[in-house]
Amino acid sequence: MNAHFATTRWSLVRSASAAPEPRREALSELYQLYWRPICDYLRRMGISETEAEDVAQDFFLNFFESRSLDRADEGQGRFRAYLLGALRHHVQKVHRKASAKKRGGGKIALSLEAVDQENATPDADHARLFDLEWAQTVVSHSMTRLEKETQQQGIDADLTTALVNGDATVPQREIAAQLGITVTALKTRVFRMRRRFRELLREEVQRTVANDVELEAELVYISEILGGPSA
Repeated sequence: MNAHFATTRWSLVRSASAAPEPRREALSELYQLYWRPICDYLRRMGISETEAEDVAQDFFLNFFESRSLDRADEGQGRFRAYLLGALRHHVQKVHRKASAKKRGGGKIALSLEAVDQENATPDADHARLFDLEWAQTVVSHSMTRLEKETQQQGIDADLTTALVNGDATVPQREIAAQLGITVTALKTRVFRMRRRFRELLREEVQRTVANDVELEAELVYISEILGGPSA
């Protein structure tokens, strides 16, 4: 299993079901990838930031400790869809516990009014917002990897992002002079940086799907949901 650890997110999920060292590494990566999308998803339901982080933390702990990953099946679709379904189930469970505490006069662990708002917005809208956060996280991870590579070439992170996105405020001739290269050489380097970013993005997305067909579909979907050109 370790030999295929980085191939796809589903293999990462399978590694997360192993023990002990591959599991810890896999769980850490899953946590980093999905923590922010889940917190933002909960906040958009109307849950306060503090409550959202508490619920997300509790969700991850229960999700990992309950071995829910063992029941995940790549044949049933994308992992984030499975994760989002598990999150909804967890929120409903918290809601039921909060309702019971309210009836019993105990402390409410989660705002019932906030959870009730889940039904005010179509489920498809909730899922799309979650997908948006996920897509932004994947793109961010890809850019971070590129920035680490270009820093070894003497290009700082902010300049890398600006050049790849085409929004550098400093003229290219000044950037080229700073780097000690010609403008033509800079243009070539920018072209290669953008190509490398697309490669890294494909690698990141490939970790979230089971096959090449899903990979291409996900790249198109990321482009659509972020409103940019496809990779």
